[in-house]
Amino acid sequence: MFKKYAGFSLVELMIVIAIIGVVSAIAYPAFTDSAKKSRRADAITVLLDMQLQQEKWRSVNSEYTSTLSELGYDTSVSPDGYYDLTIDSADANTYQMTASTKAGTAQDGDTCASFILTQNGPDISTPDKKTCWNK
Repeated sequence: MFKKYAGFSLVELMIVIAIIGVVSAIAYPAFTDSAKKSRRADAITVLLDMQLQQEKWRSVNSEYTSTLSELGYDTSVSPDGYYDLTIDSADANTYQMTASTKAGTAQDGDTCASFILTQNGPDISTPDKKTCWNK
């Protein structure tokens, strides 16, 4: 008589592993893209706060400031650490601030590598920039 063994055969296990591999190959890129999109909020939030601080500064001074410390920022890195912050230019009537992806972080390599904000609002001059700002 033959003994009947309970369990899975090697072929069945290989099929399951192949299915897991295909699902992972599809899901992982979608997950990383979604995670990068959610981390863009770090740049947008800090730039909008910087804009508010610039307007407060300008209300009591004769020009906008070009120094992050005068806006109350101790560091040139965004709160979550994914972006480098700079004030590119500032004078009596205009300013331009940028949040650029920080090298070596999970956000490095994102299609939205930098966000620019001026006294007129976000730079949404191209469809790509508009998408980055969720406009």
